[in-house]
Amino acid sequence: MKRKISILLILILVVSGFLTACNKDSDILTYQVNSGDTIYIGALLPISGGYKSQGEFLSDGILFAQKTAENINIDKDYKIELLTKDITDLDSAYTEFVNKKVSGVICCGTDKATTDSIITKFKDSTIPLIFTDNYSSGISESKTVFSIAISDFYKASCMASHLDAENLTKGAVLILDDDPEKQTFADMLAKSAESSGIVVTKYFASGENANYKPQSIVSMDYEFICIDGSVLDSLNTVKSLRDQGFFGEVIISEVADKTMLNSDCDGIAFINKFDYDDDNYIGSDFLNVYSNNADISSAVAYGYDAYLLMYQALLSFAKDSGDPLSAVKNNSNDGNTEETVITTKDLTKSLQEISYYGVTDTISFDDNGITKVNFLYVHEIQGNCAVMLNKFKYSN
Repeated sequence: MKRKISILLILILVVSGFLTACNKDSDILTYQVNSGDTIYIGALLPISGGYKSQGEFLSDGILFAQKTAENINIDKDYKIELLTKDITDLDSAYTEFVNKKVSGVICCGTDKATTDSIITKFKDSTIPLIFTDNYSSGISESKTVFSIAISDFYKASCMASHLDAENLTKGAVLILDDDPEKQTFADMLAKSAESSGIVVTKYFASGENANYKPQSIVSMDYEFICIDGSVLDSLNTVKSLRDQGFFGEVIISEVADKTMLNSDCDGIAFINKFDYDDDNYIGSDFLNVYSNNADISSAVAYGYDAYLLMYQALLSFAKDSGDPLSAVKNNSNDGNTEETVITTKDLTKSLQEISYYGVTDTISFDDNGITKVNFLYVHEIQGNCAVMLNKFKYSN
């Protein structure tokens, strides 16, 4: 009898273990973010290295937002604290974020490799990640990852429209990163430009379709080249092209930190998400309040929006979320002591459904965690100044 019971117990344990192993949700980290009196928001930023100034601008925007909203009233009054870590210290950052039970993490990937490493580190959790850039298809492949930066669709449309506005007719697009979405981006740009009679030849610096050498661009007498990649990689590529004798127009992807482009970058055009613009009155109001200098980098605005986006997601769980002032009131709960449990999974769902009127744009996400765009600007470095060449408005 004991032998039969033992065998039965083993079978139950084996089956139970099998079912647990097959239940992927059981391995996903989810926790309550409001179990104490403080709710934490994490930030993974470039505190050192070539993107240090961009990290500083993002931090400035985040801290400016926190000053306006450092408390939130949900079922009681909570203080919001920031935990900022360097993207180069990912392992310890993840450990601290989990230990403090952060509600979400504001991320600056700076390039594809860094973005992928961040996403991979958090892949077994429901902690929402809000990227202020958009360098990897890994963002659109994860339900817990979001980007408030410019998507490839809008970058392609903006570049093609700029080429048409500048009467450029023959050139190339160079993709620096080996990523499936970048093949699609190159196709979109070429097709969009073709509708305006512009011929765009596609080049790839890496991957199975690699066909790029600087001299191959120079020998074709192209009028322009559009480059898609991280800012530093793009600038290094422009230098190598110029060293080989290419002096046509150069347009690179989004630059959130204008200070990375100095007089050595003279003549380089780039896409910008944020500028003083009467059509974007929310952004213009922000500039008037934040600084007398209208030429601030969009990284500041991205940091501000990312923080308040997370704040808005938390606010959606307030007892009286219909009252726009409920979150900042230091009032009592009128005898209601029922706790509102907010988990990382809940916050991810809230972000998927959110609509937030930000200073960079109205932010809502599609099924891939990517936001739409209303305004884009193309600037060119002339001396030490970024001068606007074109503005494009999109109807959503």
